[in-house]
Amino acid sequence: MQQFLRLKVKFSLLIYGNAHRKQKGLSNIINIVHSRGKRVFISGINQLNEKLLENSNEFNLLKQKGFIFSSVLQVIEFLKTK
Repeated sequence: MQQFLRLKVKFSLLIYGNAHRKQKGLSNIINIVHSRGKRVFISGINQLNEKLLENSNEFNLLKQKGFIFSSVLQVIEFLKTK
């Protein structure tokens, strides 16, 4: 658990614009984080933004991997099992 807390980076993301801009912005961030050898977990996304991101390949890949959670606590519990 101590290692997780040392590596954990949490931030809020606010992207202005249309759905395409939001998809592109989130996809770019996911790709940058992955290129640094880090995993991406998303928590607390609302239904509207999830609907806007349904065409994002990167978001859908995270969803397939089970890396989308309703709370940060769920992410922590998930990581404890890994």
